[in-house]
Amino acid sequence: MSIQYLPKSGLYASTGLNTYARLEYTKDISNATIAIIGVPWDDLATSRPGTRYGPQGIRNASSFILPNRKYNYVLDINPFEVAKIVDYGDVEVHAGYIEDMFNEVEKEVKEMLKKNSSVIPVVLGGDHSISLPVIRGLSSKYKKVAVVHVDAHHDSLDILYGKKYDHGTIFRRGVEEGVIIGESSVHYGVRVFSSKEDMESVRALGYDLLTMKIIDEEGLSKTVEQLKRKVGDQPVYLSIDIDVMDPAYAPGTGYPDPGGLTSREILEFVRKLYGLNIIGMDVVEVSPPYDVAEITSTLAASIVFEGLSIISKNLKK
Repeated sequence: MSIQYLPKSGLYASTGLNTYARLEYTKDISNATIAIIGVPWDDLATSRPGTRYGPQGIRNASSFILPNRKYNYVLDINPFEVAKIVDYGDVEVHAGYIEDMFNEVEKEVKEMLKKNSSVIPVVLGGDHSISLPVIRGLSSKYKKVAVVHVDAHHDSLDILYGKKYDHGTIFRRGVEEGVIIGESSVHYGVRVFSSKEDMESVRALGYDLLTMKIIDEEGLSKTVEQLKRKVGDQPVYLSIDIDVMDPAYAPGTGYPDPGGLTSREILEFVRKLYGLNIIGMDVVEVSPPYDVAEITSTLAASIVFEGLSIISKNLKK
């Protein structure tokens, strides 16, 4: 399969359009398998801002590391040869208009599925609130989805700072709205709770809590197998908050909490998800203004690459 990169040589990161991995930018996704789409938004971040620059930062980092690294040697696949992957650009959102953002993101995802019902959106955030309207959009086809949520925080609070809609409440709202199957969903890497009752309220929604303590004690392989049993053959939305990482590996985020995953662990984790029916994915909460030497953006771009690899490898089964 021939893929058009920008620029044509695919070698010069400082020239051409700022697309993910120098992929073709297009709104024509009629023949696309996967479409990269950005949501530059941080109005619901309750700590350090800057995630509105996340899509730009991830794309910029990808232009340095990926044009010469298209082959995933661990999974034995070049996703850009197996799948038709394009960069769809960004959803047009405007700071200060929260309801409009939710509506625009949901509308855009629905429009993508109208253009091509089999396309898989891979979303670059943006704070974590963007995941809910993406899942709402996907529900126009899948009705309900299981969620594999990878994060230092469970983001399933009821109310945060007096508000029902926030980047810390979306996975409760999704269950309540009937677009997330709580009984088939997992929070992975969580290590921040306000109380024991907080933990139990999350479990009451149906979610499994695979905390960092459990991961440390049982390891990646065993916990991923537990995750897969929970999810089963449901359509899966994979949502990765970069703050699941230990801040030593990803300082450029709004809520850095020590004791998280290493870079090697998160990449291996995503690879182990091969076989799940992933129908959408996001990487969120990357805040370039707080980054150091682009290590957070570079890691996020690599996580996306692993996601593209497992989705593409599923196509070959």
